Amino acid sequence: MRPATFRLVLLNDAPAWRRLIAAVAGVAVGVALLFTLLGAHAGLDARDARTWWMNLAVHPAVDESGAAIPLTDDTALVSGHIDVFRGNPVWQLDVAVTPSSRIRLPDGQVPPPIGQSLVSKALASQISHVPRNQLGNRFGVLAGQIPPSMLVGPDSLVVIHPVEEQVLRDRGKVWLIDNFDGIQPSTDGVYSMMLIIGAIALIIPVVLLVSIVTQLGAAQRRERLQTLRLIGASPGTVSRMAAGEMALMTAIGSLAGWGLFYLLRPIAAQVKVDTTRFYPTDLTVSPLQALAVIAGVVAVSSMTAVWRVTRDGIGPLGVTRQDKETVPGVIRLAPLVTGAVLISVGAFADLQDVMRRQQLAIGGFALIAVGIIVAGPWLVHRLSGMLTRRAASAPALVAAGWFRRHPAASFRSVAGLVVALFMVTVFAGMASVATVSLHPTERSGLMAADTARARLVAGADADALAAGIRQVGGVKGVVIGYAIEPGSGDVSRTVVEAADAGLLGFPDTPERGCALFVDAFFVDPVNTNPVPLEPVECPTAGEPNFVYVVTDGTRDAMERAQTWTSSSPALATSLATRSDQGGVSAAGAVETLATMAYLGVVIAIVIAGVSLAVSSAASVMDNKRSFGLMRLMGMPTGVLRRVIATQAMVPLLATIGATIATGFAVAYALITGWAPSLRMSWPDPRYYVAIAVATLIAAIAVAATFTVATAATSAETTRFE
Repeated sequence: MRPATFRLVLLNDAPAWRRLIAAVAGVAVGVALLFTLLGAHAGLDARDARTWWMNLAVHPAVDESGAAIPLTDDTALVSGHIDVFRGNPVWQLDVAVTPSSRIRLPDGQVPPPIGQSLVSKALASQISHVPRNQLGNRFGVLAGQIPPSMLVGPDSLVVIHPVEEQVLRDRGKVWLIDNFDGIQPSTDGVYSMMLIIGAIALIIPVVLLVSIVTQLGAAQRRERLQTLRLIGASPGTVSRMAAGEMALMTAIGSLAGWGLFYLLRPIAAQVKVDTTRFYPTDLTVSPLQALAVIAGVVAVSSMTAVWRVTRDGIGPLGVTRQDKETVPGVIRLAPLVTGAVLISVGAFADLQDVMRRQQLAIGGFALIAVGIIVAGPWLVHRLSGMLTRRAASAPALVAAGWFRRHPAASFRSVAGLVVALFMVTVFAGMASVATVSLHPTERSGLMAADTARARLVAGADADALAAGIRQVGGVKGVVIGYAIEPGSGDVSRTVVEAADAGLLGFPDTPERGCALFVDAFFVDPVNTNPVPLEPVECPTAGEPNFVYVVTDGTRDAMERAQTWTSSSPALATSLATRSDQGGVSAAGAVETLATMAYLGVVIAIVIAGVSLAVSSAASVMDNKRSFGLMRLMGMPTGVLRRVIATQAMVPLLATIGATIATGFAVAYALITGWAPSLRMSWPDPRYYVAIAVATLIAAIAVAATFTVATAATSAETTRFE
């Protein structure tokens, strides 16, 4: 068909141009989100590659007899650990080299001398904004900054801190390395699974968004195609015209989305994953990938347009009434049930093959997400019968009839929001598990929030250490814990003096002598049960094993104590509170899961507004003859609005409860099935705010169609029809 004829038929008036522009804008937003997800995937790979040096190829620092292997000019002694400063993990690598060492850092720098450190830009900023006795003194003089090429992201807190060789060897957990090249770390099964599930969770709503916006003006488009058939166009011509219109719309929208992606990239880079933002250059999509996405969107949309024309069976005389949809059968529940079975087997079955369990969990999650979309029409159709029997008003009765004749179209209007709420609920539920360790239970018999603990090196002068810590401002007391049997290796059962047990917050302490407790349970951030205290004779005390520092409860006092002890050779580990210990393992998980959850919220809100507005407007146009006749017979505008609101909101309200329950059940299976020691808690308050905001946006989107309904059902329009 010639371009002039194509434009005359499909873009022959201002409303047609407005519909084209709106559809192109919607496609552009959806494709920009797809490119952002692709860029984030590439960015995660780039971040991992930059930090391979943190996963060093190490060798034992002692031989088989336990004797120290000498340090040479071609080796370095290293010990890495993670501290927490104000809720953020600080990765510290302590290094010892010879004076004439030939070892170089990944960027070619020479390790700084003892007493100086290299720090990341974010850590340097932290140091400059707090007193040195709270942070800066831990690292000595700042010799320079670690370049971005060695960091995960701009918020990474990393320090390379040279120390004396003997200080490192006394800590026990030290290693020798030949270089700082590092090796590619093996992907953690659970972490990899969560990333794949997160990608699925975010892509499905975006695909739904693109699918929905391409249906803008579907009713008017169908009428134009019917007119073409009426004047003699063949079915093939009509199909080609529908495909050409959709291809043009999606091609322009996809190209605009590619440009929009680069405009929004600096904003998208501000999203935190694993405690740090991206560098904008991390979010990159190659031209080949971009063209493949654009071609895919255009091809799928065009084929879908042809399929819809064929399905509708547009005849030469058009249609005068709507065709009923096929009644959805119970078979539509099959993907949902299958997904539930797969995810349960992957989570709880006694399978030794971790990869197989991971595949089952991922496949089950994807099937449940798709199953919600597939099963929705069946639920709406079942709802229609119940609503018909109990309808007590005209809006409810009209809506029930619409649900019975068009269950798929009724659910399609809310499908995007329902799926997005499912995704948000899954990740909010998983994030609640990690939150427990970030906010430990406070009660007697567990280490209090104003107390921190560190392990001592063998042979440490505990009395001198305690005397020095007591001089730190804000420290109320210092307690030394002893191993009950020196050299036995049982370092968890700890003995303290009776008076010191009271200082640690134990109730019912012995009046004299000493007391024994299990340190591992006492400091465990997820433990909620009080640790029992057992009176013992003091002579059973052995080597000094732990130091407990009790402060006045202020953040500054705790940071001063942690900074003072960081330079002490008597400590084998850093001084840490219970929340610090939980934060080391959970902060990144909480940040990542929460990021996925609330990225899903943003997408959900976009989908809620666009899909409900488009679908509600399309429903009005499909029903404009019926609604127009009702208006001619005297139906008030207010009743018409209630009909439209009922048609749009009832499927949402009917499915939202089951969707949220399914989301929490999936979160429970994914978390507790893989880590039975973890338990779920109530979601972050932001989750409830997100649900409320998404629902409000949905209501606003429905209300926005009232103007369309009033215009489409006016007396003049109805008489013309």
